Amino acid sequence: TSVMATHLAALLRRHAADLLTREEVAGLIERLRQKSPAVVGEVVPDQLKTGQVQKVLQLLLRESVSIRDTEAIFEALADWAPRTKDPEMLNEYVRHALGRAICERCLGADGRLHAVTLDPNMEEFIDQAIERTERGSHLALSPETAAAVCAEVGDKLRALVEQGHPPVVLCAPQIRFRLRALLAARIPDVAVLALGELAPDVEVVVAGNAAVKV
Repeated sequence: TSVMATHLAALLRRHAADLLTREEVAGLIERLRQKSPAVVGEVVPDQLKTGQVQKVLQLLLRESVSIRDTEAIFEALADWAPRTKDPEMLNEYVRHALGRAICERCLGADGRLHAVTLDPNMEEFIDQAIERTERGSHLALSPETAAAVCAEVGDKLRALVEQGHPPVVLCAPQIRFRLRALLAARIPDVAVLALGELAPDVEVVVAGNAAVKV
């Protein structure tokens, strides 16, 4: 029974984004409205519709980011929704607000953040390969280049995991979302953090620097 419960909990976490319905988001908003009516009023419905909030929350859940701190999430949305309605962009701004919680989830047993970084040339190459449109963004890399990037980062992460640490990659904010999407297809449990998400008191240990000829 214990094994089945653990397996079920893991499945629910993995598919939490798909299970988050618009009706549940509406209920979440109403519960927060009772506690913090001002912050909700700044977001819904004048800036974002319930469906748009749902998309942001789903993006967070797909990367196993807790959405329990709804007040912090809505404060970030209140700050940035007047400037953009792009769910990907709003997701990144919300992640910045939740940086400490995100970092804590990725800490090693020694309380430090062990991570793989990317060579600056590699980051620049990926940034230039991101095509941004009104419908979102996508990474325009050839299958061979994409495989080479994943293989290089994967090799560095393998050494990290063998030392007993979670697989974490640190990168520039502008490429974080697309890099994570690329890596997650081959490394499902990888956590990709933007440098701006790091809490000031978190000690970072760079375990490797990924670089490929591009």
